[in-house]
Amino acid sequence: MDKQTNLRLVNDRFSDTDENFIQNEKNIYADELHEFIKNIFRRGGVESMANSMPFIIGAFVVTVDGKIVAANDDFLKLVDYDKSEIYGQEAISIVCPGDQKMVASRIKENNPNRYRLRLLNKHSKILYTTVSPIILTIDGVVYRLAEFVDNTSIVELKNEQITALRNTAKALGSTIEKRDPYTVGHMCRTGLIAVEIARMLVRRQNLLDR
Repeated sequence: MDKQTNLRLVNDRFSDTDENFIQNEKNIYADELHEFIKNIFRRGGVESMANSMPFIIGAFVVTVDGKIVAANDDFLKLVDYDKSEIYGQEAISIVCPGDQKMVASRIKENNPNRYRLRLLNKHSKILYTTVSPIILTIDGVVYRLAEFVDNTSIVELKNEQITALRNTAKALGSTIEKRDPYTVGHMCRTGLIAVEIARMLVRRQNLLDR
């Protein structure tokens, strides 16, 4: 075995060890967090799960079988609902129609992975959020504690910047094309042709919209 091969094997071994160590630490942290939340539940019930997270600041909601059973003040403020209006309702009732199927599937599968979600507040305004769920089974009941991070202002700013960039590009293209009557509309037609070619190549619609 040459020196380079031996070095590669050593590096691979250390890499595997590091990955195993990190995963092991994550598992330990997750187990400790779950036990901590369970203790909160045993002391104060389901309401305390959403409101007694002293080390985390955010919007939290608890669901059971897809129905909202608890939420903290930050979440209620985010969606602009009162407890009496939202408790007992299906969680997907405050989700944008385009995301409802995905959410229903995640709830059914008890998927613990983080994901992006569009909520609808009381006034039907779209809220762009990132959801981090924690799934716990306590006394045979599956609770889904989800943290919501509101990204709406960031998304809206991004959309404004994209719109401004498009308008600038259109104005610049129009100015350039007006120098010669034979080139008027050339850039627009080229863009339309590019989109049609992309459609024939079956590209995703969200990429075509760009």
